[in-house]
Amino acid sequence: MHFFILAGSHREQAQSTKVAAYVQAQIERDYTGSTTYIHKLAETPLPLWNDGMWNAESEFHKDTSQIWNPIAKELDKADALVVISPEWSGMATPGVKNFFLYANPTLLWNKPWLLISVSSGRGGRYPIAELRMSSTKNTQLCYIPQHVIVDNVEKVLEDHAAEAQDKADSYIRKRIIYSLSMLHAYAEWLQQVRAANIMDLEHYANGM
Repeated sequence: MHFFILAGSHREQAQSTKVAAYVQAQIERDYTGSTTYIHKLAETPLPLWNDGMWNAESEFHKDTSQIWNPIAKELDKADALVVISPEWSGMATPGVKNFFLYANPTLLWNKPWLLISVSSGRGGRYPIAELRMSSTKNTQLCYIPQHVIVDNVEKVLEDHAAEAQDKADSYIRKRIIYSLSMLHAYAEWLQQVRAANIMDLEHYANGM
């Protein structure tokens, strides 16, 4: 099984990247034979989407495809996906929203996603609600019911190999592990939905 992990912060040395690394380590530990791919928006940002992506002859399409095509290849082979977004001014990051404008249902249709939000304090709630509401219409992805909110992120998940440092650290580690187990189960079930080959993009490419 292949897992795609989106580290959705634009900042260098972002805490979201630390969380992504922890998620990756747990997947590789608990699901023998599974592979992972982390895309870090801080290292490889996507240009602000425009409809030039619909025109293969446009300079925007030619330039941007060099960045997007390797990402799309990983999305295409992914069975399960994780998106990690910090909360910036009560919102998911612009890069995460921009990412979903590039994605299309042939890449994400009926694939399960786990939402993880990150906050330096006691925030992180709004990206969960925002992404559940606004990123599924045309991508036709499936967010699983579980999600994770990493509060006080600078104080947790510091050493992946070490024991948890305190009660809060222990709780968030266990919550991530539990949520990944559910993501893995949904990935197995939704493989059967995709295998049924009932997708009709000719008539129903977009959601309502």
